[in-house]
Amino acid sequence: MPTCTCSRRSWRGTKWILPGWAGSPDLAKAVGAEVLEGVFSVDSTSNITAASFAQYDKAYQRAMGQPGASNVYAAMTWDMVMVLALAIEAAGSVETAAIKAKIREIANPPGTPVFGFAEGKAALKQGKINYEGASSKLDFDEYGDVTPDFAVSVFQKGALVQKY
Repeated sequence: MPTCTCSRRSWRGTKWILPGWAGSPDLAKAVGAEVLEGVFSVDSTSNITAASFAQYDKAYQRAMGQPGASNVYAAMTWDMVMVLALAIEAAGSVETAAIKAKIREIANPPGTPVFGFAEGKAALKQGKINYEGASSKLDFDEYGDVTPDFAVSVFQKGALVQKY
């Protein structure tokens, strides 16, 4: 890590931005908190204000003993399972093509916003739904991608503090 320390000191006026996987408290311990002071880190974050996040968080804490916000990738996996299960319900089939045809239909607007499987299954009987995820809004584009939510954190005294 000496190279990182030397590089940071020689570029004192530069605003550094690290990917989330690189910006960690372990890095601060390795190079020294003062070296990272004011450095930004950008990473995916969960949709923590959504009702679906509350359901995920409760289940994650029960299973793992930690807050759901500690693992954004688990929230993404939760959403994948919810979308798949709701698409199967909407399709009335487990055939791949039938499920694929329903994914955008149950996850994208317009439709009644739903935040979990039981609620979504019941709402499907009334018409179109729009599953709002624990990891993001979960609206699929024409390529099958979703835009994740991101957080910007700043190193302050060796700790990452979320700012945005």
